[in-house]
Amino acid sequence: MDLMQRDKSGDLLVRPAAWMVAGLACAGLVVLGVAVLDRPLSRFAHDGIGRHAVIHAFQTYPESLTRLAAVLIAILGLVRLFRGRWGRLSLTAFTASL
Repeated sequence: MDLMQRDKSGDLLVRPAAWMVAGLACAGLVVLGVAVLDRPLSRFAHDGIGRHAVIHAFQTYPESLTRLAAVLIAILGLVRLFRGRWGRLSLTAFTASL
């Protein structure tokens, strides 16, 4: 089943029924994956590992990274204010700092 077809002029034709089937199949696979894989694995990990201090340390952000992100946002804001458009690296850094 093709999701897209072209007409005689070369324009793409959208087939809504095919997209609906694909969307429903995707949603069904997500529900199945959560029910079969995610829930049992998370219960096993919680029962087996629990709330160990090392695991808890990996779940929090260090304060220095939070401060660094705030400084980076301010610097990139000033760059945007004075230079105009951002370059690709600046845009990536801004997105990562959020």
